[in-house]
Amino acid sequence: MKAVAARRPSHVESPHVAINISGHDLGKDDFVGTLEKIIVAGGHAPGSVTLELTETALVRSPSEAATRLHEARQSGFRVAVDDFGTGYSSLNYVRTLPIDSLKVDRTFVQSMADCKTTHSIVVSMLNLAKSLRLKTVGEGIETTEQRAILQNLGCEFGQGYLFGRPLPLEQTLALMRTWRAATPVAAVTCAPAA
Repeated sequence: MKAVAARRPSHVESPHVAINISGHDLGKDDFVGTLEKIIVAGGHAPGSVTLELTETALVRSPSEAATRLHEARQSGFRVAVDDFGTGYSSLNYVRTLPIDSLKVDRTFVQSMADCKTTHSIVVSMLNLAKSLRLKTVGEGIETTEQRAILQNLGCEFGQGYLFGRPLPLEQTLALMRTWRAATPVAAVTCAPAA
């Protein structure tokens, strides 16, 4: 969480950002209050932040995780299950936790074009998310073929090297300065333009 504390320059408009949260951090009693202070001190609003948790982080203490995530949602944060389908894959988490989006793990995205079984699993994940009115994100998109498959399946957002590689802070800030003039690299839509 410390990396979030970097103050956003006032002349740079902040896009929506996602932060990976560990099970250790989620287990702290003051988790939401501390995170909110860090986010606000950095010039952001909780509503512009998605907390990403892996299924493994949720397994540590499911009832405690549910309490913290409900608190986070009440403070305005959004919640995503990261790497969906690779951990313990308990559908109970999707049913009981306050989740806004599911992120299809890159291992499925990488092999869905070559494996009918994997393709079927991705279809099922996206259909599940859609039926629960959750946003969907395809992770690890590296090719236009992978992007096209996800688009055709109705995946709403994508991330991966096809859109851009991780950048140092100064280059990220430069990208953010031009963010309004161009499509942001950090969260590129997979949906075809209307």
